[in-house]
Amino acid sequence: MNMKIVLATCLVSALITACSSRDDNTPTNDMDTEEVKVAALRSLGGNFDGNATAVGTVLNRNSDVLTGTLGDVAVGGSEQLPTEVETDLEIQERVQSLLSASLGIDESDNSTTTRVGNTILIDPDETMLCADDTLDDFSSDVDQQHCEELMKDLTVELLATGEEAGVVTYKFQTEDLISFGYGGNTEYSEIHFAGFKTLLNANSMVTNGEELDGLPSTIQGSLRASATVTNDKAGSEAGSLQYDVASPIRIVSTTEKGTTDITLDTGTLFKITADTVTGAGSLSFDAGALSVIAPTDSGVGRLNLEGYTGSAEINPENGDLVVRDLGLSKGPFSFSIDNTEVLKMTLSAFGFTTTEGTDLEPGEVIIDGDMDLSVVVNSVTDFELDDELASAILNVMIPDSTSVSRAGNGNSKVGGVGPLTVSYTTTDNLNMVDSKSVTVNSGECFITLLDEDAAAPSTELCE
Repeated sequence: MNMKIVLATCLVSALITACSSRDDNTPTNDMDTEEVKVAALRSLGGNFDGNATAVGTVLNRNSDVLTGTLGDVAVGGSEQLPTEVETDLEIQERVQSLLSASLGIDESDNSTTTRVGNTILIDPDETMLCADDTLDDFSSDVDQQHCEELMKDLTVELLATGEEAGVVTYKFQTEDLISFGYGGNTEYSEIHFAGFKTLLNANSMVTNGEELDGLPSTIQGSLRASATVTNDKAGSEAGSLQYDVASPIRIVSTTEKGTTDITLDTGTLFKITADTVTGAGSLSFDAGALSVIAPTDSGVGRLNLEGYTGSAEINPENGDLVVRDLGLSKGPFSFSIDNTEVLKMTLSAFGFTTTEGTDLEPGEVIIDGDMDLSVVVNSVTDFELDDELASAILNVMIPDSTSVSRAGNGNSKVGGVGPLTVSYTTTDNLNMVDSKSVTVNSGECFITLLDEDAAAPSTELCE
């Protein structure tokens, strides 16, 4: 048997998303076991397509402020996003077929089902499960035999918390592999990494007689994808998409160079909300701490990020994009080698508002809260940036209520409170210090910063 089983499992996870509104084991109805299974099959999946469509529509509707003002000031434009996102019907049907086989719904299969209260345990029919085209297209009796031997360790737990709500968990050798939930207008799927490692090793043992070479010694944690629908009417889609680290992730692997240890704490990687009708949308993130310990050519490297935060809302009424709490508010980002810090970055949480420009007035970015960015590189050579430099320090400060826009001649213009200040200090290998600092006051324009050949900021550059 090959890796198609594992890939098919990932496919199911990507296409089905669900969440339950309750997670207790209190009886909720008098539905018999088969009715509960059918309700689960009917309820799983469906909310991602509409939400993805809504997200694309909202971003395109607000493209003037997203790619116009922001692009003029900082980043440049982007292409339009698709406004219709649909999962292939054939894939949907094949996934439904696989789910039906795994839940033991077909009366002709040899699965066994037991029930205690609202918890239903299913031992699927390995022959029927492995014969499903979605799981694998077996070309020989040996493949079928390998699949059936592997699937003997697969069980399904269905926890019903309502007539149309519950959680379906696929377990391999008693370890959680994938969890799907369903209920109301919210869905999620959660991948459990430890279970996948067990599945990969078992698959290798069945097919090759030994565990899979190269797998990390430790793989723990889970990722969850969620979708909540507030309007599922075609053309009026509204809802949210969200990705979370549901339980702390840890990956440990060892090679000839040493041991790599990666951890990522729980948190929201991102959440997007969108409303096709109003054009309103938002993006937010609140990531957990990241730690990476790994061997480098210079020694043992340690990367630490305490997390990052931020949120943004699009207001289609006035074309404003409002960003809040953006920064490294939980702590600095740092990188060290053999316990010697070589890089540190801090960014105080701040916000900004991007206004949509007109034919008469350009759009602008208005700072909300002091922006204070500091980057300190204590060992430039470790990053192969400049062989002649030993260290470098960059500071950028923009006070609250300061704005940046484009002047009529295309130069950048500072307005509002001001000033915008950028300083850059380097120390070379001979301990010679070189410092540069540029201050742009309100009403002044600049072409570029920290370029010795560029003209100094002035009001004349705005003309």
